[in-house]
Amino acid sequence: MRQKLTDIQVSLTEEVEEKKLVWTTVAGEIKVGDKVRMAGQESAGEVVSIRGKKAEVLMGELKSHIALNRLEKVKSSQGKKGLKRESVGGVFKGIDMNQRRADFSPNLDLRGKRADEAIQLVDDFIDSSVLFSMHEVRIVHGKGDGILREVIRRYLSGNKFIERMADEHVERGGSGVTVISFRQ
Repeated sequence: MRQKLTDIQVSLTEEVEEKKLVWTTVAGEIKVGDKVRMAGQESAGEVVSIRGKKAEVLMGELKSHIALNRLEKVKSSQGKKGLKRESVGGVFKGIDMNQRRADFSPNLDLRGKRADEAIQLVDDFIDSSVLFSMHEVRIVHGKGDGILREVIRRYLSGNKFIERMADEHVERGGSGVTVISFRQ
């Protein structure tokens, strides 16, 4: 029985890996209808329009404006099956970016969180910060033994969008707060 379950698990894992989309970078100018992704990211989207040096990209249900120099033209390992536009009654559904921007705070409080939980929250926070073209954000992790601070900074040290990380001014939290400045 145990062997049968193991065989089924291996089979399902192989199926999932086969169906996983693999995007490869393609040379060439980006134009409307091309599949693109943000440099260094996994998910891809479709260019809906281009205005000046920015492209409007549809990624799943999210439509956003991204600078062309931050995009890579890609193609799927599964050909044209890679992306599907889902619509409801002929109208695209999506996320209200104005509401999402209004709800966004440049401060993230992680006090009391476990490291694995904090990393996921930081990852989402950094993605939103880049999406909204923030210049500077703050992550409050508390002082304690400095473990959470160290884990977060080590995780973010490889992020190419981050220009600088530093402790906040002593009067505003000191080593319990990390200030992150983004490349512009």
